[in-house]
Amino acid sequence: MLSEIYLSGECCEKLGISYYDQKCAVTLDPAQALLLRSEWDTHHQKTFQTFIHHSRTMVLEPVRRKREGTEEEYHSPGWYTIANPPQTRVFVTTDIDTVLLREQRDVLLEICDGLSEKDEKLVSGIIIMLDHMLDSGEGANQ
Repeated sequence: MLSEIYLSGECCEKLGISYYDQKCAVTLDPAQALLLRSEWDTHHQKTFQTFIHHSRTMVLEPVRRKREGTEEEYHSPGWYTIANPPQTRVFVTTDIDTVLLREQRDVLLEICDGLSEKDEKLVSGIIIMLDHMLDSGEGANQ
């Protein structure tokens, strides 16, 4: 997903924002953004689709650059930083080796016998997680 996007002068005009001198953040409906141009590249399309999938409006902050040789900042025309990217962590599903998982769970149960009460609570959380994984893996194998 992109961290910055570029909106052409035509796009800015359609959105009613200044291309050259944007002073504050703007919100953008990602579905509307897709309709602004028919030729968005795949990176822009995927970014907008991610926001649509998460039912989120985009918050775009103007990219500020310093004028050469001065401390004066200006809006880099058409460039915006995406201020509110959605969580895009992807979880990969894999086949679960239930035999190995059950052996690991059994070893942990044996270890629990010699642990203090505090440590036993910590390990029991892992065992519960393994039980859920076993349920999931055995359910998928049926």
